[in-house]
Parts: sequence; C-alpha cells; structure tokens
Amino acid sequence: MFLPLIVSGFDPSHKFSGVIAAVPYAVVACLLPFIGRLSDRYSHNRHVHCIIAALMVFAGLTLATTTSNPVVMLAFISIAAIGIYAFALPFWAYSSGFFSGAYAAVAIAAVNSVGNLSGFLSPYVMGLLKDSTHSFNSALICIALGPLISALLFIIFKRAKGQRVKLPVSTQYSPHH
Repeated sequence: MFLPLIVSGFDPSHKFSGVIAAVPYAVVACLLPFIGRLSDRYSHNRHVHCIIAALMVFAGLTLATTTSNPVVMLAFISIAAIGIYAFALPFWAYSSGFFSGAYAAVAIAAVNSVGNLSGFLSPYVMGLLKDSTHSFNSALICIALGPLISALLFIIFKRAKGQRVKLPVSTQYSPHH
C-alpha cells in the first residue's frame, strides 16, 4: 500500500513510480515457483523455510531503512517481498500438520484473525509513524518486527512440537457435545 509512496521519492517526475513499485513483485513472480518446489522437495524442513522467509522480510525491511540509494533500497524491498510470499507457501503446509482435529481449525482461524487484524492496522501504523517522523524508516522497522517475532515463534513451536502433550480424551473437543 505504501510502496508507491516510498518509491515516488526515487523518481521526482513520478512518471515511473508505478513501474518501479512493480519491480519487487516481478522478482517474486519469477522466483515463487522455484521456492515452492524447494519447499516441497525438503518438506521435512518446512519450519526452516518459514524461519528463513520471515528473517528475509525482517532483514529486507530493516536494511531498506539504512540506505538512501534507490537501487539498493529497491533490492532490499525486493528481498522483503520474496520473504513475504515465500513464507506463505510452507507456512500453511507446516501449520496444518502442527495441530490436529478441532485444534487445527481453531489455530488456522486464530492465524487468519491475527493476519487480518495486522492487515487492517498496518496502514494506520505506517501512516502515523510516517507523519510523526516524516520518514518511512520507523514504520518499516515497526512492520519488520512482526516477521522477526514469527521466526522466533517458529523456533519455539518447533521445539515444543517434539514435547507435545496429548490431552486426555475427556477434554478433547467432540462435535456431539
């Protein structure tokens, strides 16, 4: 949503801002089939794919704030875009196997709720931080914290998965109650 505003500073005439803003998505469109195949080939390590993708988003957005060179900034934004889309592919495959039965449905609903809430709030946070600091840097760093937290949660949940405790039958969800 804010990418066209960010890249509009690259082109003072604003004639090519739309084309420049499309570059990260063009890169993603070229790489996504390969990322999907890689994730499928090494499906036993989907959590690693998710962690790497989340860290790519964090690194790309954070590093984009460190440069004023438009080409370098666009490269970092492209890295973040690759991470964003590369995260989704193994995430749903991995998360559906993490929980089972009714817990899987609740977990998927919770993830969708958090995702929708962040999608709703992020533009407001970006706007507020941009207006208060007159720069997108603090906003990009704030947004980058989400993927960093995701990577840390994946590490924590992966360790917990091996130690998962099964609930007694009497406390498990039953559609007949």
